[in-house]
This record gives sequence, structure tokens and C-alpha cells, in this order.
Amino acid sequence: MRGIRFRSCCVILLAAVMLLMSGCAAAEKTILLTFTGDVTLGGKDEGRNRSTHFDAYARDKGYDWFFANFKEMFEADDLTVINLEGVLSDRAYDERKKTHTFRGDTALAEILPRSGIEAAGLSNNHIKDFGAQGIKNTKESLDKNGVKWFQDFTYYVFEKDGVKVAFFALQNTIIYTKQKQLYSKIKEVREQEGVSAVVACWHTGTEYKGKH
Repeated sequence: MRGIRFRSCCVILLAAVMLLMSGCAAAEKTILLTFTGDVTLGGKDEGRNRSTHFDAYARDKGYDWFFANFKEMFEADDLTVINLEGVLSDRAYDERKKTHTFRGDTALAEILPRSGIEAAGLSNNHIKDFGAQGIKNTKESLDKNGVKWFQDFTYYVFEKDGVKVAFFALQNTIIYTKQKQLYSKIKEVREQEGVSAVVACWHTGTEYKGKH
């Protein structure tokens, strides 16, 4: 995604999803979801010693600083979902040869639950920056901190008051080349999990382009 300053990037979409339960007398129930834009915990390895690096702010201002202006809103909803665009790993395993690779220490995962963030989509163009081990470390870090994650066909089901909502995180490769498999998976989730809604978080776009 095109790089822009954090505050302008973090556009929040509040969606009140009205779900009707089955039965003779349908009861209305509300689930409040918050979605952010891209979130990167860390940055490029070569800039770690700079005063402007993410690590310096984490060290000097603390983990609660980054989402301080949003925490009240995040904690007031039922579920806050981010796109975690980067790797959480204490070592730079198998770094990809690309212009930008993003990594933060596994301890930075603690920022998310402390800020009221409960779930993270992992299907994007930076989750593979440090290979399979980097992905594994990222997922383990999120699990350790109680943050639910979902990626490609590995979905997450959120439940409140008996109402279930399934979340998928998708990249263009899934959307454009595996549509039939995706539709089949959504049908399977609806039938087997009994979800009332399916949310697809689609990570798309062309970097450094100012228009669609």
C-alpha cells in the first residue's frame, strides 16, 4: 500500500452490523466493528539506531503511545481489526530481496492488546518479508498476546450473544486466481460454523500510485 503518515493512514470505519437471529420472533442484535488501515510494528532493519525509528519511539514513549488517541474508541467496540503489514520476529530470517522489508521484535505484539486491538489480518505483501520462520514467529507472538489472526483461507470466527461473524484476509492472488476455492470456503464456513456474516478484508492496490 502507498506509504503515508500514520495519522492520515489510520482511517477508521465503524460498521454497525445488524444481524437477525432465526426463530419465530426474530431478535435484533448489534455488533460494532472497527477497521483500521495498514499497521506496521517496527520498520526497516537498517534504520533501527535512528531517533526516528519505531524502536526509538517504543523505547522512549512506551507501548501505549502509538494508539493513545484511538484506545478509547477501540475499547468501546466489540472487535477492532487491523491489517498487520510486517513481521514480528527477533531475528532477520531469510530476508527477501525487495525495496522495503518490515520487521519488529516479537515483544511489540504487546502494543495491540494494550491498545484495545483484538484481531489482525495477515494477508498482505509484507508478511513474507522474512520467510516462513518470520511468519511463524509473527503468529506465535500474536497468539501469546491473545490477538486473533486470519490469513488467506485460515479464517477467524468472532462470536457475540450467539451471533457468529467469520473474517477472511485476502490478497489479489486469492481474489484473482482462486475465486472458486474462496467461494467454496465461504459456503463451507457458513454451513459448518453457522455464521451469520462473512467479512473479507481485501489487501489490494498498487504502490506509489496516486489514483486507482
